[in-house]
Amino acid sequence: MLKHIDIKNFRSCYSTSVGCGESVCGLVGKNGVGKTNVLKCIDWVASSSISTEPIRIAQAGNASQGLDEVAATLVLELGDDRYEYGLTVPFPHARGMGRADSPRDSLTVLDDGERTDVFRRDGETIRVGGRPGPIRVPRSTPSLAALLSLLPEDDALRAPLQAVASFFAGVRYYAFEEPAEFRDSVTEEQYNEWLATFQAGGFPTRSIALRLLYMWLEERDRFDEVGAILGPDGLGLFEQFHILKFESTIDPTSLKEIKSANKTIYLPVFTPSPQMGGAGKPFPLSDLSVGTRRVIGMVTSLLFDGRSLMLMEQPEDSVHPGLLRKLIDLLRSYSDRSQILFTTHSSDVLDILRPEEVLMATAHHGATSVRPLSPDEITRARRFLKDEGSLSDFLEPFD
Repeated sequence: MLKHIDIKNFRSCYSTSVGCGESVCGLVGKNGVGKTNVLKCIDWVASSSISTEPIRIAQAGNASQGLDEVAATLVLELGDDRYEYGLTVPFPHARGMGRADSPRDSLTVLDDGERTDVFRRDGETIRVGGRPGPIRVPRSTPSLAALLSLLPEDDALRAPLQAVASFFAGVRYYAFEEPAEFRDSVTEEQYNEWLATFQAGGFPTRSIALRLLYMWLEERDRFDEVGAILGPDGLGLFEQFHILKFESTIDPTSLKEIKSANKTIYLPVFTPSPQMGGAGKPFPLSDLSVGTRRVIGMVTSLLFDGRSLMLMEQPEDSVHPGLLRKLIDLLRSYSDRSQILFTTHSSDVLDILRPEEVLMATAHHGATSVRPLSPDEITRARRFLKDEGSLSDFLEPFD
């Protein structure tokens, strides 16, 4: 679980500190105050730390504003262990100022106030705690990826490195925008091409249809779990859903003739529940409402991706308040599998959250600040909720 992050010079987060120790946290604030920038920074650090590719500094922004470096320090609680990982990267224009032009990062074990370095890297040199002599690494490669590739499988140092790297590999940012390709159907050729990449450690896919097809073919228990969540005993959206398999000479995603005839096509179809429009009739994904597709995307992502930390943009978009409550409760019920940090503008979402799950984002002179409610504010909020009104009403004066 991510417990805390300090951010320096990432977009509007010039000096931003965020505590997010709850399994579900909502970032609340006006448009443009920098909520998304917090999520993007977490995603940037996680992907950069485990990549063997050069760090994509352009994602951090601010390089044209005369700032020297971008940095972030994350505190993670993984099982019984607590770690602090820090990453600092100079902006390209600062490299002529005498700074090293490679990332500086470190991993530290935190134990009852004691700090023990696992490693500390500056330039091309990594110094590993308790070991003589430095380890040389390529200039642009972060230390986690480098050390895991260099150390023997039986090296004791791999355990903390792998724990942190596994957490970072499980971080993902979600905007829930379904790509045009594969929206409704997937050909067998498309599926096999994606599957080879996925099984080799590639990107999971943004396609709902591909996720559902994989679970239907490879992990039927998870496919059935999706059905149970979306079905009558769960969110109540569908009476049933299944995947049609048929042979065709036409690719339904493009309505063009397939070069070799009789290709296998897979099409997920959804039958709305009795209280929904179109009840009893099967519909492909694109014929469903935007809000319904968004909920399906969140549920399939939650079950298929198996992420340690899900960074979500506005789960309330196009979703009815009554369904929202069920959805937030669902996310909480899976918090033992995934920590969830999301942005929101919705008073309906606020009224579902607990006071300790709220993070309030503001901007002053262009700089993003984030804070939780203080212990006194949480106490007063609970009293307000019990005797007077909703959490959104309580927070309105803070806006």
